[in-house]
Amino acid sequence: MELERDLVNEFEISKRKPHYSQDLHIKIGLVIDPQEAEKLVIKGPSETEDSVQFRSFWGPKSSLRRFKDGTIVHSVIWSTDFKSPVVLAILKYLLQRHVKENIVLESEIVRFNGLLPMPNLPSSTKQSTLSTVAFNGLRNSYDELYRILIKLELPLAIKSVLPASPGLRMTSQLQPVPFAVSSKDFYNDLVVQFETSVKWPDELSALEKVKTAFLLKIQEILSKETAYESHLEKDDETVPYNFDITTLNILTPEGYGFRIRILTERDEVLYLRAIENSSKEKRQALESIYLKFNRRYQGSVTHTRIISSIAHRFQYYSPTVRLFKKWLDDQLLLSHFSEELIELIALQPFVDPSQYNVPAGVSNGFLRILFFIAHWNWKEEPLIMDMSKTPDGEDDSEIVSKLSDKLSVQAYQSMKSNFDVLRKQDPQGMKIQFFVATKSDESGILWSHGIPLPIAARLTALSKVAVQLINKSGLGEKSTRLLFTPSLGDYDFVLKLKTIPLAISSGVLPGSSSFKNLIVDAQSYPKDIATKFDPIAMLVKNLSSKLQGVVIFSTHTQTISESGENIITGLFVPSKMTQTKFKAQIGYNVKPVQKDDVVINKDAIFAEILQYAGDLVVGFESK
Repeated sequence: MELERDLVNEFEISKRKPHYSQDLHIKIGLVIDPQEAEKLVIKGPSETEDSVQFRSFWGPKSSLRRFKDGTIVHSVIWSTDFKSPVVLAILKYLLQRHVKENIVLESEIVRFNGLLPMPNLPSSTKQSTLSTVAFNGLRNSYDELYRILIKLELPLAIKSVLPASPGLRMTSQLQPVPFAVSSKDFYNDLVVQFETSVKWPDELSALEKVKTAFLLKIQEILSKETAYESHLEKDDETVPYNFDITTLNILTPEGYGFRIRILTERDEVLYLRAIENSSKEKRQALESIYLKFNRRYQGSVTHTRIISSIAHRFQYYSPTVRLFKKWLDDQLLLSHFSEELIELIALQPFVDPSQYNVPAGVSNGFLRILFFIAHWNWKEEPLIMDMSKTPDGEDDSEIVSKLSDKLSVQAYQSMKSNFDVLRKQDPQGMKIQFFVATKSDESGILWSHGIPLPIAARLTALSKVAVQLINKSGLGEKSTRLLFTPSLGDYDFVLKLKTIPLAISSGVLPGSSSFKNLIVDAQSYPKDIATKFDPIAMLVKNLSSKLQGVVIFSTHTQTISESGENIITGLFVPSKMTQTKFKAQIGYNVKPVQKDDVVINKDAIFAEILQYAGDLVVGFESK
């Protein structure tokens, strides 16, 4: 514990010394043991001489209790609260008991915890930020679906149903809530694998069609024999140029959504064969396609397994990464980064705390992430993480069980060599900025490939500004609010959109709404589930496709404000702002300047965007 108090009052010596009130403002810094901080029971001695001191210290909060193991000891019981951790309740009680009754305790912990969206579940206000109740509900629903799928009688038996979503690794920005269909994380990806067979087609398009046939059969059985609802959906985005991918979207009776995709032993072979047989001109594009396949079908499964284990190992990791995602979303950056990359960057203070302790609070972990990004020179420094790091105090047997996950010297050198090769090819980070390597991804680029340079630079710049703001103004209410407010003046244009209230149907409990009515509203799926989807996400997707390489669009991925406000911002790609020679199929609207030279026609592009967005736009501003 560290105490800080300003004991010097300054005043002009030419005037009478002013009178100051007797109120004292004292800062108390605590170093918390994350394994003990949120325990609700403090056990003391039994009826011995020591119990007198225990009762004297804790006062009326102390009582003699019998526990399940038969012991009878003096103890103190605390209650949980979503915003305020147990350690603050203990500190406030002790200060009021032993120092002064009317002491007021303020902490940035309460402010930062309050920024986490509260799940629309019974008694959520009384649940700690460390509570996994919401995630357990989703996990139980997955377990039941797994048991059903494994037993299905199909031409080939299902051997595994592997989770591959943020919700199933406890890192989704919004906690999973039944029937919360408006949340972008509502559908949880599952990768299904069948027993080995030599009959899988040896061509990608044919292979995908056979997979679709299996999904149709699964859908048929589920509709006949269970209460699950399901529908097939084309997926033409996951893997570029593979337009035959189909997924099976399942709605469970408990109110959760799952998206099934099939992986066979032939998939990777066929993608790698295409690269091997390609010309030099096509190789880079095909390698990028393979990377996208690997992300969705293999990397995400491995990542979910590792992060799920880490979220249990470091109990503050889950709420910390969720707050980091909220900050990114508030700053209009979340849509540009893969969830996996965000989760790995957020892991840095936990597995590599340097001279500091492992974060023992949401605010501490979040601020350490910002500090790391602000000082990370990603042009010259790779981020290589040893995922076997354990919290302080973990016993030797637990550490020994994780030795197989420890990063070897050879693996580290291989990752460092990969980074050196990357920077030799791309010294300024024009194509790939963040090199984030782990034992499961020695390439370091699986999750960071494809990020626009202006977006990566903006993340670094915003982190630096955030750290400067905190150093200058502290963590008061005003500076905390500024921390989560986007700077719209940095964008070339801003579209103000029609309000679409989706907080409740996203599973978020608005502060001004009553519990009872909300819980009643969340007991079934809407009649038309499509009416609860966020149209802004589809609009941004279509605009980005229409003006790819010309404009970088950004928006909030979750419309969870009570008013339903949202915006779309745009940045023109710097390389498109220069004067260039006119050529056929230039790909964007231009206007002549002299002879054969043209420049981008911003006004015409603005008109295209406004016409495309239609009635969703209520305001427009541009530089």
